[in-house]
Amino acid sequence: VVSVDSPGLVSEYSGARYSLETASPVTPTGTPTTLNFSLTTGGGISGTTSPGGVTVAYCLVGSFYLCDSTVSDQSGNYAFSRLTPGSYQVSFSSGGYVTQFYNGAAEAALSTPVTVAAGATTSGIDATMVPGGEIHGTVRDGSSNPIAGATVTAVAADSAVVSTVTGDDGSYVLAGLGNGAVWLSAS
Repeated sequence: VVSVDSPGLVSEYSGARYSLETASPVTPTGTPTTLNFSLTTGGGISGTTSPGGVTVAYCLVGSFYLCDSTVSDQSGNYAFSRLTPGSYQVSFSSGGYVTQFYNGAAEAALSTPVTVAAGATTSGIDATMVPGGEIHGTVRDGSSNPIAGATVTAVAADSAVVSTVTGDDGSYVLAGLGNGAVWLSAS
């Protein structure tokens, strides 16, 4: 597999593919092999989060490899560039807040895809974070002694997972939980 990368343009792999997972293998022989590339101008996604400091992630729909993330600045601004044209799922997450997808969707399957065109930035992909629920407590052994360093995990019906580690006094706080039932475990 051969790839080409150039500033401002979308990287391309052999076979005119945009990801390693779909690239065509190249088998050199005893004679020179010609392999031409035609790089395209990438697109972009930009927006604002409230508050700032939110992790914003994208994945090209149908791909596990064309994904990346950034953290919005203190003012909440973020931007991605050099994206392969196509449809993307965009998610927003930050400690103490409910993870959400573009247009406020609680899960990827319900999210609005963001369309990216070559040479254009799709702007206004914004999110206002919603404080999540919180569960707190203490982990103790059979003699009621607190257990430091235990892992407490909450798993929601939509498979979202939030974990934390207990403090020296066995206490824990799980924050940023979405609405609905969760199952807890301690280990």
